[in-house]
Amino acid sequence: MGIAIFQRFRKSGLKGVFQSHFQNFFEERFPDYILEMIPITPDEVLDAFKNGVIKSVQLISHSLTSDLADYYSTEDDKRGRVILGFEKGRFHGKFIDNFIKIVKHEMPISKIIESEWMSPDEIKTEVEIKGTQKTFTLKEEGSEITPGIDISKKVSYGNDGFPTQESVNREALKYLEILKSHLRGRNEH
Repeated sequence: MGIAIFQRFRKSGLKGVFQSHFQNFFEERFPDYILEMIPITPDEVLDAFKNGVIKSVQLISHSLTSDLADYYSTEDDKRGRVILGFEKGRFHGKFIDNFIKIVKHEMPISKIIESEWMSPDEIKTEVEIKGTQKTFTLKEEGSEITPGIDISKKVSYGNDGFPTQESVNREALKYLEILKSHLRGRNEH
């Protein structure tokens, strides 16, 4: 078992590129083995999600209903995105309850909202937890939520405008300790 923590700068990330290349590398050298890469979400992160303040929710559908799809000219345009914003209240609590049900595989993503015109395949939720913005992504095929942790205010930047490797490594090591603790707890059960 190994742990990989990926950096994202602005909208650019490395996970997809790494996963594709590493999968090919692994299959060439170890054809009798299967490589599985799954996201790990510590219980502490899920608890923080429950106690955080939801800033926005993006519901993403990879295909729209036929009546909406008719408005688009090409196949590439038939992806839908709805962005929700709401105050704490009844819907806020219901959304969190449903989100947790999806994480626990008690409910499909498509049931997060009742809608005739959109059935989401993916949910991106921005949550403020103790003053830090975190983005949680949940996909239908994923077994766990993938938290994106914003460390932009905790790192130092070089003359080139990019975070310094030393400061990124420092923050990654902090998160690694949380992940290791989570994995130890899983193995004890």
